[in-house]
Amino acid sequence: MQLASQQNELDSVWQRVLLQNRSQPIVDFSKDRCVIIFLGTKESGGFSAQVTNVVGGGGSTATIFVNEQFPGPRHQASKGQTSPWVMIAVDRTYLDLSTQFQRIEDNSLPSFQVGPTSTFTPVPWDPCGYGYGGSWSDPCGFGFDTSGEFLDWCNQNRFDAPYQTGQIDFRQNRLVLISAGDYGIGFGLQIGDIFLQGSETIVQVRRNGQSSAPTQRSYVLLSMSRQSKRYSVEYLVSGSDCFVEQGRFLPIQRSGSFVFQNQKEWQKVEFGDANLTPRSINGFDYGKSNLGVIYMGELAPSISYAIDRVAYRGQTAMVYMRKSVSTNLIQGNSPYYLLRFDKKIRAIKVVEM
Repeated sequence: MQLASQQNELDSVWQRVLLQNRSQPIVDFSKDRCVIIFLGTKESGGFSAQVTNVVGGGGSTATIFVNEQFPGPRHQASKGQTSPWVMIAVDRTYLDLSTQFQRIEDNSLPSFQVGPTSTFTPVPWDPCGYGYGGSWSDPCGFGFDTSGEFLDWCNQNRFDAPYQTGQIDFRQNRLVLISAGDYGIGFGLQIGDIFLQGSETIVQVRRNGQSSAPTQRSYVLLSMSRQSKRYSVEYLVSGSDCFVEQGRFLPIQRSGSFVFQNQKEWQKVEFGDANLTPRSINGFDYGKSNLGVIYMGELAPSISYAIDRVAYRGQTAMVYMRKSVSTNLIQGNSPYYLLRFDKKIRAIKVVEM
């Protein structure tokens, strides 16, 4: 484990130890520090590190839990030495950090690094049933370890399950029910990406565009690898439907994300002397949608972001953004983004991809 508590320390370890020629992560060192965890030299590919949790032990102590995934006998590992690592940002108040490792055999698909601070693990799954029913208003997911557990749950929730679980091998898989809640009313569902994020499985869904049951909510049943028991469902929204405006202000330090349900809420936000009133806000129709506003703060002149996708998780809009670095220097690089959200949305979480 190696720490980077200041920008120059991150610069040094990024170029000298990690040998990365891509863009560095943006870290607020006034609040956080970087922790880099190395698994050491391995004689082949197929090894990866994944942080599953950071647990405070009282005061300034904390334990970082790490999965050390190694290739199983059926895994097609590349030849040659590798040195897996993972980097996360942790609260600066944690001064005494320790690690706890758990070795996990990987017989399916390996995790791989998709960004300086994140890994992506594809989750094997098979669709095994579709239907209409349930009264969940928000996107949700439920996992079951046995057919009896699933049938008991159906009885308790008065859920009519037209499905026979005999085809699932519960020794290796888990039955997972996915619903888009109110967003799936009247339409069938399509599965988008399914991936692990720490100990959580995230399932992204969208409507299939064919309305067949105008008053009913749709669901999907999946046979899924037993890699986690926690499931979060995100309903993918069309980016063109959400987009309102984007642009740049004169340099400002403030950054943050806000959701406004009406014009009065917007007028209560104080931004000091800076004029932060994009032209599209005055004509926004709050009767049909909520206004989402993302301020990135002042960035380096070479940094830019683009919205990749938007997904609803409960009352939160997950805004996935891709960072890029170019030689084109942008003066006054304080970008903002205006988005149109469903009236149920109350918060925004920006996720850097």
